[in-house]
Amino acid sequence: MNASTKPITPEQHWHNGRQAEAFFGLLDKHDKLMQEYLKLSEEMKKLRKANKAATAKPAVAATP
Repeated sequence: MNASTKPITPEQHWHNGRQAEAFFGLLDKHDKLMQEYLKLSEEMKKLRKANKAATAKPAVAATP
């Protein structure tokens, strides 16, 4: 019997729905965490750049 035409039981239907809810819930959580990570990465780049500029030694002018 072809699997695509085989009827599924209500329990199987419920289980499949639960699996889909769990998967998409994790996918949404992953997307939110990825957005937060990218935002914090940009902030870290800015802070590192500012820290590098603040700690850079000023150029010493040649004395005549």
